[in-house]
Amino acid sequence: MLSTAARALRDVGSTRRVTIDGIDLALWECAGGATWMVFVHGNSGCKEAFCEQFRFFAGRGYSLIAVDLPGHGESADAAAPDTQYTIPGYAALIIKLIARIGAANPILVGWSLGGHIAIEMIGQGAATAGAVIVGTPPAGPGAGELGEAFLPSETAGVTMSEDPAEADLRLYARHLYGSLEPIPELFVHAALRTDGRARRIMGEHWSGAGEGYRQRRVVAESAPPIGVVHGMADPFICHDYLRGVMWGRLWGGDILRLDGIGHAAFLEAPDRFNRFLLDFARECGARREPQVCVGVSRGVNSRRK
Repeated sequence: MLSTAARALRDVGSTRRVTIDGIDLALWECAGGATWMVFVHGNSGCKEAFCEQFRFFAGRGYSLIAVDLPGHGESADAAAPDTQYTIPGYAALIIKLIARIGAANPILVGWSLGGHIAIEMIGQGAATAGAVIVGTPPAGPGAGELGEAFLPSETAGVTMSEDPAEADLRLYARHLYGSLEPIPELFVHAALRTDGRARRIMGEHWSGAGEGYRQRRVVAESAPPIGVVHGMADPFICHDYLRGVMWGRLWGGDILRLDGIGHAAFLEAPDRFNRFLLDFARECGARREPQVCVGVSRGVNSRRK
């Protein structure tokens, strides 16, 4: 069912599979130019969430790739869940994937958990032209910042739950996609398909101050520019927290705020999001030299040189 529904949204590009660190990963790609965009979906999502971006950027001179994270979509479950279902584990895997496919100095586009992964990739020193994050407050590792960054929500518990009730997962999917109406059934099936261990292990690791680059410090010291998009009706993310973050290279000088839009701005307001991403890509893609962030220390306050 998942594969059939997914194919219906993939009306450009092609798919293939790549094995990295023992995990069979499902990729969606669309070749088109020397500037790469790498799309990373959110918790309990799938690569097809970026269907509106693939349709818009196909034929515009960009090469696109979206991957189902381990335990999500059409990718296999993690081979080593305790390390691969963490934000640092996901980031390391995608860095290896980028090297494998030859996507030199890409633009990262991360949604929700995918945005946290993109920030972690910058912290790990990934060469990138820049990153656009949506529905992502730079926070953690550690529960303190997470409590400030995220709003109370009736479905918040699902985010870190291994075995939520199906009704709760369906409601969670409804909240993930905000004002999108109707929600493609694929996105609900993607939430139901997700390996519950991925939610639990990721949540326990990050809220428990496991290893990882301090996200506020990364975005404050990032060499690559970061574009930030926030739906003002997002039921999960605290706007005041985002405003209080020190952004070292906030692209455009401000957060793009979208009134009436929820957690998935790239799907709920694709025209505005795609124009923002296109402008970002034109500026950042014109610089072919890698933008590498010097590694910020993992889980401590000092910085490595």
